[in-house]
Amino acid sequence: MANPYAPDESGDLIRQEEAVLIGDAVSLVAYGIVFSLCVLCLRALFGSRSHNPNRRRSWLLSSYVLAMFALATIFVTTNTKSLLEGLIQNRNYPGGPLAYWANGYARALTVVPNAASVISSWMADALLLYRCYIIFNGQPWVIAVPAAMYLGSASMGVMVLYQASRPSATLWTKLAVNFGLPYFIITVSLNVTISCLISMRLLVYRYRMHQAFPGGNSTTAPYASIASLLIESSALYAISSLLFIGPYAAGSYLSKVFLPILTQVQAISPLLIILRVADRRAWTIKTASVAPAPMQFGNTVGRQTDNTMADTVEPDVENGLKIHFSRPSRGSGKTTANDDTLMLPVINSAEEELPS
Repeated sequence: MANPYAPDESGDLIRQEEAVLIGDAVSLVAYGIVFSLCVLCLRALFGSRSHNPNRRRSWLLSSYVLAMFALATIFVTTNTKSLLEGLIQNRNYPGGPLAYWANGYARALTVVPNAASVISSWMADALLLYRCYIIFNGQPWVIAVPAAMYLGSASMGVMVLYQASRPSATLWTKLAVNFGLPYFIITVSLNVTISCLISMRLLVYRYRMHQAFPGGNSTTAPYASIASLLIESSALYAISSLLFIGPYAAGSYLSKVFLPILTQVQAISPLLIILRVADRRAWTIKTASVAPAPMQFGNTVGRQTDNTMADTVEPDVENGLKIHFSRPSRGSGKTTANDDTLMLPVINSAEEELPS
């Protein structure tokens, strides 16, 4: 039985309106995560002066954090206002809310959140590009192709904003899609490329860490854990981009669900990286310059050889890795734990994340 209280619209229009509402609702939840990460980042950057003496770096990172938070805030506030106007205040507009939004797409209420989304994408990609440069030990040739893709993405983003802001145009009209699709494809390709490069680098380092310390686990290197791999490679950003580009290329209404969510994820991923930087757990050029290898220490007295092997590896955030060694007792074949301790210098300091 048909719903007598349903709006006088086609089923396709209703599904598109539902997609818009669901996407905006989920983006508000994601915005809550952005707010929490912003507070955590600022607290980590300025909460303890003794652990963070580089004030210039702190102010630079905090400025980035506040800028991303401001862009996310601008997007949700203007988008929510537009949602209220279309679904509540102008519900009976000829053609429904979608027609109201389409006819007013050139208004500031629509242009501003679109611009905030594009600028947020530029900033997120820039940080990701810089992290790739750091993780590959400052080798510029590694980021040559991603840097060219970044410039292409930035230029296409300007064209998309211009085309989508023209009268009688939206992000989903044919002319805007002709610019929007290449823009999103380049952006997604950039994200996936950098994510794969960073992931491969971290996986190689993780393998070497396990070879160097076979008795240890991922806690011996905070930057070699699965969580750090997902955060450092910005995998969440790459996955969210892929979820959007598919429906957008196919002209599906599902793209309206993922677009507002993607805008918030563009802020979440960089803030997660900066939080690791502030907590001194992020990969630095120092980290990349250390190539771990299996270690075995020998002690020869006369003709008898005593092998000394690493017993436990204890991470020390302030000083580095504290390695305790066991040495077999002569004649008994038993080991005595913690006979010696070796302290490796800290290699996960955040002091070199940005120039001082």
